[in-house]
Amino acid sequence: MSLVINGSEYFWSSDLFIKFAISFFYICGFILFLHTILKPDSYVKSFNFSISITCGALLYEIEQSWNVMVFDLIDIIAIFLGFIFTDYIFRNYYHKTKDIG
Repeated sequence: MSLVINGSEYFWSSDLFIKFAISFFYICGFILFLHTILKPDSYVKSFNFSISITCGALLYEIEQSWNVMVFDLIDIIAIFLGFIFTDYIFRNYYHKTKDIG
């Protein structure tokens, strides 16, 4: 079984997962790496920080549609899921330290 997006055929087993995993781990790794360097002191600052990185990654994906003429919906979905995953991590971390607000 395969999925065709923008004329490219992705197979469910490995090709689609690899395409998804690159963007997912890129956004998760970038947010977590910069979070350890900058060390925001509250959940609100951490959330705003993650939103700005996610918006930057989305702008880059949209910019690719003009320069390279490639628009991958899978990358957009992976970026959103990476943001949701890291937000879940931060929410649990700051909830345990009681520094939500």
